[in-house]
Amino acid sequence: MKNKVSESTERLIESLYARKGLWDRIVQPSAPDEVIQQIAQAGELAAIPDLLPILIIGDRRAIRASTNAIHHLLQQLKPADFAQFDEFVRQGYSEWRVRREPWYTMKAEDIGHLASFGETSISILGIASSHTNGYVREVAVRELGKMQTGAELPFLFVRANDWVPQVRSVARDLLLKRIRPDYIHHLIAWLPLALRLAKMSRDDHSTVVEEVRALLSSPGAREALHEEFESKDLFVRRFCFELAMNSNETDCLSVLQSAFGQSDPEVRKVAVVSSAVSRQAMSLSEYFSKLSVTTAPS
Repeated sequence: MKNKVSESTERLIESLYARKGLWDRIVQPSAPDEVIQQIAQAGELAAIPDLLPILIIGDRRAIRASTNAIHHLLQQLKPADFAQFDEFVRQGYSEWRVRREPWYTMKAEDIGHLASFGETSISILGIASSHTNGYVREVAVRELGKMQTGAELPFLFVRANDWVPQVRSVARDLLLKRIRPDYIHHLIAWLPLALRLAKMSRDDHSTVVEEVRALLSSPGAREALHEEFESKDLFVRRFCFELAMNSNETDCLSVLQSAFGQSDPEVRKVAVVSSAVSRQAMSLSEYFSKLSVTTAPS
């Protein structure tokens, strides 16, 4: 994602924060909520740090427009992008501008206000969970824990690797409570962040990662897991094939057939190992009669 807005969007932001003088009263410029809508329509994620202060200092219409705009812009993020976005939002403080001060000087007690925006609250609380103030992050994470839509997961996965132990602990506990059958599709959707967590060394994340692995290896996750065989995310695709090929599925041969048809050599390599194990469990003639598949495509 780009870290700076375009010149046209920067002009809109400047007009949003400009003091109203005599000329403004004569020409009657666009209302703040209309300007915010134009910023949202420009579709630039880098505008978010300049929309956040409106949530603190704006009037009711401006606040509503800003929450909708931020929520709309956030939908552009792919699961794997949330960690980078977390860093970007925090860097907004180092790129200091007076207009951003109300957000970056926000206190933990202000979080309750951010939780009152209806369905868009998850997006706002999620961004608050990236605040530079650890107390703000912790309260924001606890508020996210009250949400049960699955949209809270990316922020919890990111905060599970927070540099403050208390924040990590709260996020981890909330994640563990969500590793359950009715959350399978949500966990699959945000799997890139779970896989990222497995690589983080700030803390021992093995409990969360292994719980996710165990749930997605269960029969109830079979359909969702198979859908990810065509995932555009390379690591998600490999992970799902690896789980499926090492499970006790009754259709393991069809999984192997799909794996051998992949262009990814890593998936095919795991399939070779799995097929060797399968051959040990049945006669060669029976095995090859079921696994009617050619070698991998060129």
